[in-house]
Amino acid sequence: MNGSSYTPGQWTALSCNGLVALLEPAAGDEPALELWQIAGDGGSFLDGLSVLARPGLAVLPSFVLAVRGQDGTTNVAVRGPARVEVLTDDGTELIDGTGVSTWTERVLHVVHRLTVRVPDGASTPWLPLIGGLVRAAALTVPTQSDLTGSDDPTVGRAAGAVPPEPVPVVDAEADLVDAVPASTTAPHAAALDGEPAGAPATVAEPVELTREVPDDREPDGVGAASAGAGPDSRTFDGPSREQPTQVLTRIVEPAMVGAGASAEVPGPAAGTHVAGHHDGADDASFTIMSSTLADLREGLPVWDGRPAPTPDPVRVTDARLVLSTGLVVALDRPVLIGRAPQAMRLGSRDLPRLVAVPSPQQDISRTHAEVRLVGDDVLVTDLDSTNGVYLLAAGLGARRLHPGEPTALAASETVDLGDGVTFTVERGT
Repeated sequence: MNGSSYTPGQWTALSCNGLVALLEPAAGDEPALELWQIAGDGGSFLDGLSVLARPGLAVLPSFVLAVRGQDGTTNVAVRGPARVEVLTDDGTELIDGTGVSTWTERVLHVVHRLTVRVPDGASTPWLPLIGGLVRAAALTVPTQSDLTGSDDPTVGRAAGAVPPEPVPVVDAEADLVDAVPASTTAPHAAALDGEPAGAPATVAEPVELTREVPDDREPDGVGAASAGAGPDSRTFDGPSREQPTQVLTRIVEPAMVGAGASAEVPGPAAGTHVAGHHDGADDASFTIMSSTLADLREGLPVWDGRPAPTPDPVRVTDARLVLSTGLVVALDRPVLIGRAPQAMRLGSRDLPRLVAVPSPQQDISRTHAEVRLVGDDVLVTDLDSTNGVYLLAAGLGARRLHPGEPTALAASETVDLGDGVTFTVERGT
């Protein structure tokens, strides 16, 4: 299988834009459609998890959710009997949700193949799937590129990318000259054919058009203001309304008419008032008395002098946990650390981030400690772990935290969870 594939079944499988999900039939179609919308909008792993956890723990359906983030990491959450097979640089890792009350969550850095399946799914042939919503018993998305798009560079290419056919080059001037009949004469053809280049251009005298208007009504479109127009209010010939039947092929440039040609356009006679122009000097409506201006000022609202309320600045933090395992976790929401952490309570706003750490000697409890950011303080809480949580400070030795009591973590302190797993807090400059 070189691309994404699935086997038909009863569960709902989804693959779109880096989001892979498998939902049991009891979940219905609404969560799958919401996940499809989130994937299309480029939503995060937390957005998808919020949709699945919305009904509450009592009716939480079995599911698999995997989302590849912009930083290249893949978050995986599994609840119920479904199973996830992840092929990484270290081999194949199996993730399932059996034995937990909520779900199992993992953060993976390099994923070569991700396969989700139902344990009792029928052995049916694998069918290709580029992306979409299908009824399936298993879904596989191989390689990192399949989580964000197709490996085939031709998939999704716009149809317009096909190179256009070459268009022959045609001499436009020659075609236009040949298209005009010999009897067609342009207005300035004489200047091109027979007259010398320096001959003065002849400008036709304007022709006054008159119209008889009955005495009992005014001319059409003329108001009372036009009745007193001067003797120069004449109407000149406008352009012809007839559409040309032939294409004019030659355009007379100004230089071809001749340097001595000075075509004068008649303008309005001296002293004639042009409609629409106003200099504002002889109209009393533009004058405001000082007493009127004072009355206007008194009517304006008076500022009482109290400062306007300003919103509190939004605090942006970039505090993060740096684990000895190499994992870096942002403190944008509470973090639960343990061998197999579980979200015991679902908050009204933020779901905790579950971080699993290795513990070969079982020194670390399943849900060992909680780390959260409150104001500018990073608080660490021992969640009644078996072997405890220790703070290590230079020159002070190890100090065990009281279970259930949040403790502020200094920048120079290191938290020891056991089995060689430690973490510190870093802040951006």
